[in-house]
Amino acid sequence: MVSVVCVYTALHFFETGVMVAYENYYGDFLANFPAPTVAGWTGQWSVYADSLAHKWHPPPRWGFGPVFHLVTLPLLLSSRLAISYRVWLFVNYCFLALALVILYREAIGPHVTIGRLAIVGGLTLNYYPLYEALIQRNIEIFELTLIAVAMACYAKRRDGWAGAVVGMAAMTKFLPGILVPYFLLKRRRRAFVSSVCVILSLGVGAQFAFGWQHNWVVQQLVQGSYLEMPLNQAVSGAVLRLAVRLGHATLGIRVSQVLIAILVAGLAWYLWRRRASDEWQIEWALLVVAAIMLPPHNQNYYLTLLLIPYLVLLGNLFAAPRLNRWRASLLGLSWFLTGWPLPLSVVERAVGTSFLAELLLAASVSLWGVILLVGLLVTETTARPLTATSCCHR
Repeated sequence: MVSVVCVYTALHFFETGVMVAYENYYGDFLANFPAPTVAGWTGQWSVYADSLAHKWHPPPRWGFGPVFHLVTLPLLLSSRLAISYRVWLFVNYCFLALALVILYREAIGPHVTIGRLAIVGGLTLNYYPLYEALIQRNIEIFELTLIAVAMACYAKRRDGWAGAVVGMAAMTKFLPGILVPYFLLKRRRRAFVSSVCVILSLGVGAQFAFGWQHNWVVQQLVQGSYLEMPLNQAVSGAVLRLAVRLGHATLGIRVSQVLIAILVAGLAWYLWRRRASDEWQIEWALLVVAAIMLPPHNQNYYLTLLLIPYLVLLGNLFAAPRLNRWRASLLGLSWFLTGWPLPLSVVERAVGTSFLAELLLAASVSLWGVILLVGLLVTETTARPLTATSCCHR
């Protein structure tokens, strides 16, 4: 069985994560790289002119956070966008490998076996949102790496570094910023202060360099940006699509806002009650889920970050003295609903349709997997007693 998983995973990764990704030349990365200001600094206006960023966000608009433009700055050493785009794919392979090594060590533990490697590899490298991120070279893979590094620092109580890395992640694409108030809640003041200092310094620098008033993400947040499109896999996406089907499209945004407010309040109350708990990995996992699912909109590749809660729960299953088959089955079902591990092109040929991915997105299938994942995380925190061993390990 282990051999079958390894062979299937390797073939899947080579076909989709390498061959398809290498040939792709479209996606959100190209809609934001390079920023017009950066192109002007480097004299690479031809690269900007060839990019989707020029068409979708003409000057002076720019997207994401300033760290995105800092980490991609070396790509402008080439005057050909196609070369930069392919180099960035191989950089993302490195980020992904680093993230998985760190997450294995922090969530699964130091004990390495062929069986565990096969399960972790199968879980991560057959995950459809990850392939979306790889194919489009999206910045979520870099964010996954930053969160993994922050987890490693936090586990070793290197709070200054943990906060600084979270601050960098928040200034890459904002979502990891949800961890900043958590530091204050857990009385990890050094992490809180360092994250705030990094965010403020980068934020002020970005204002002088780019102007936040020209950032299209900020503009969308100010406008609300509740999108009914199938690509929106956030809670709001499911609500908006349901409202349209029921003939009450105008109520969709209001219902989404109320539901998001309730869920945010519920999460805050839950974490406040557990503020003395040492099971921080479970709490980080819940915050990652909230960061992905509670914004006004997201896209399916955001779910790449759900690999963190899946690996945390998998590590707890491995650490238990006896395997809980019921929880393992539910975890597998949740992963299947959010990850769609079978190559969709093969499934489409088998069922005779070419729109399977769009149908799954429109039906918000992933949301059911996320709901199940949250249930497993919450029951994990209430079912397992705190011990000195778990405190040190987690």
